[in-house]
Amino acid sequence: MPDPNIPTPAPTVPTTLPTTVTAATKRKRAAQDQALANFFTTALTRLHAAAADPVLEPFLTRRTIKPAVLAEGIALGTTLQSRFTDRQRKEEADDKGLAAIADTRKSARAGFTLYRETVRLAYPSDTAARAALGATGSVPPDDDTFLSTATAAYAIAADLAHAATLANAGFGASEHAAALATLSAFAAARTAYPAVHAATLQATADRDSAAAVFKTWMATYNRAARLIVKEHPELAARLL
Repeated sequence: MPDPNIPTPAPTVPTTLPTTVTAATKRKRAAQDQALANFFTTALTRLHAAAADPVLEPFLTRRTIKPAVLAEGIALGTTLQSRFTDRQRKEEADDKGLAAIADTRKSARAGFTLYRETVRLAYPSDTAARAALGATGSVPPDDDTFLSTATAAYAIAADLAHAATLANAGFGASEHAAALATLSAFAAARTAYPAVHAATLQATADRDSAAAVFKTWMATYNRAARLIVKEHPELAARLL
């Protein structure tokens, strides 16, 4: 008999903008999801079987599980199944959103690092030009600061005062466009993710709410089933 008190999985997605999902987190989440899926799949199988078994109807009715109540339980389990599926879809989109951030971050930072080396090649002793073009100090580790720094640097690199010199060192119009494209892709991935993440959180909350309701209903059903089987052991295989 499935345990109606199986813990409801808590939301495992973070509430702030994350950068990675570890393998351990994925394994834990998958185990929780599988436990919940096993629970409602087994429970719904039992309920559908009971609803289709006319022998059980008077026994269940005597113990408060009238046909309409049984139909309500099946509906609750079906709703949970739907919420579970929706959450799985949202979780997949969430993981893809995180992957997009990681991939575009890597490309944008690599492109900016190459650009800075080109600036140093073009201006070997002009510290003012290097500073204006964002080629002094370290690349900012913070994403927001990195984006603002790189955006400003690429804008200044397009100025007439620098464009020809940089092109002569290998950072011409096509390289400039490519660098801007990788930076824009990173910014877009970060901009798009919060809405995807919010949808995941909502889908997780909806799933957990449906799970709590269905488990409460199943606890009552299991209590009734155990009472019936206690009085009529021959019905155990049909109820449990």
